[in-house]
Order: sequence, then structure tokens, then C-alpha cells
Amino acid sequence: SPSTMFTQNSLLVAGAVATAAGVVFYLTQKNGSKVNTVAILDAGAQYGKLIDRRVRECKVESIVLPLGTPASELKGKYGAIILSGGPGSCYASDAPAFDPEVLDLGIPILGVCYGYQLLNFIKGEK
Repeated sequence: SPSTMFTQNSLLVAGAVATAAGVVFYLTQKNGSKVNTVAILDAGAQYGKLIDRRVRECKVESIVLPLGTPASELKGKYGAIILSGGPGSCYASDAPAFDPEVLDLGIPILGVCYGYQLLNFIKGEK
């Protein structure tokens, strides 16, 4: 039934987000960075606040910023970046803006849903 599918999808997303938070915590510790704050670049996901909460539950500070935040504003301030999900497609003409120089900051980046698609799209993959 539709309500069962919604519940299953919600559980899958919650599980993925919890796993993502654990991965980010691990990466910020292994990164050797003295900065252990995670930037969550929000592409309009309905789960953005959940990602933020899960990261904070791992005792890692996080801040939610717009997806289009320039790399120059992120450099040296964050130990990792999460690109959140969003309602659109990275192939759409009205896709949210993203600074590809973010990928050159030398810190771990995790894409969730739309964020994962965006990482592949920026690198020329499908």
C-alpha cells in the first residue's frame, strides 16, 4: 500500500542519513583537519534537517548552507561537506547553482540523493 511504501522509504532514507553521519564523523577524524565542522550544502531536501541532526548526534558540529555557496566561503572552515538531496534533477535547465571548485577543496565530500547525482554530473558521468 502507499502508506507502507512511504514508511519503508522513510526508513531507508533515515538509515542512509544515519550511515552518512557516521561516515562524515569518521572522515573528519581521519582527515587530520583541526576543523571538525561539517557544511551541509542544501539543495532543498526535505531531509536536510534530519541530516543536520544526525551529524550533530555524532558530536560533530554542522551548519546548513545554500547549495550555491562559493568554495571561497567554505575553504578552511569545514572538515567535510555533505551535498544534500533536492526535489529536482541536476540535468534540468533550472537546476540549483553549484560551485564546482568545492570539489577541489581537498576535504571529504558526501553526496546524498541529488547531491550524489550532482557529483557524478559535475565529473561528466551519468
